[in-house]
Amino acid sequence: MSSYKLKIQAGTAGTKVISILRKFDPSLSIGEIRRRINENDYVVEYDLFRWEVTEELAEVDRISRFEDLIRALEECGAGVAIYNGDRLEDKEMFGNSMQMLREIRCEVEEDMEREAEEDDNMT
Repeated sequence: MSSYKLKIQAGTAGTKVISILRKFDPSLSIGEIRRRINENDYVVEYDLFRWEVTEELAEVDRISRFEDLIRALEECGAGVAIYNGDRLEDKEMFGNSMQMLREIRCEVEEDMEREAEEDDNMT
């Protein structure tokens, strides 16, 4: 599964945390972020393999972007809980999952390049 969710521990979310979350997802209002944190709800949901043309053109690495979000939140003191679907993951499991997703992405890209070369050779 490539959809990850974050919860932020209440009491660890100061203005810096809210600012980081708003920069990551500008559609979230300050009030909505606070409500989700206070109600122990998921603050962010992110599909690591969702394809968007604007991100493709900008060469956005969704995995790195999500890791950067978590790192920034933790660096400013936020208590971050990471969920894969509805399953809580510890930092080691999350890191392993990100490595596996990178390997899968790389294999898929290699397969696509090989198939394109084979198609070119057939014509």
